Amino acid sequence: MTSGADRIQAHVDRFNAAVSSRSWDDYLAGLADSVQMEFVGVPVGPFDGRTAVAAAYSSNPPDDTISVVDVGAEGSTDIVRFSWTRGGSGIMRIAWTPDNLVQHQVIEFT
Repeated sequence: MTSGADRIQAHVDRFNAAVSSRSWDDYLAGLADSVQMEFVGVPVGPFDGRTAVAAAYSSNPPDDTISVVDVGAEGSTDIVRFSWTRGGSGIMRIAWTPDNLVQHQVIEFT
């Protein structure tokens, strides 16, 4: 069984690699087909389903990587405080499928 911290770091590593390479396939493979992705503090989304996330990231890709600052949990949801490489921070709330795919993710820019 993968620990919360391990699956979070793997998710962040896939995101950062995708930002650097502009290839989103590995990142998208870590999302459930029915993933829901929401953003707080920016006029983007929400996106329902892996196909919608793929289209959004293809047309308007993120251009900065992140680092995990702190990991916690509220019930079955992981709470991840992160920082952007170029400055700024945020919080991700991630709920997972039983096979460790992202089912629901809320990204809040702080």
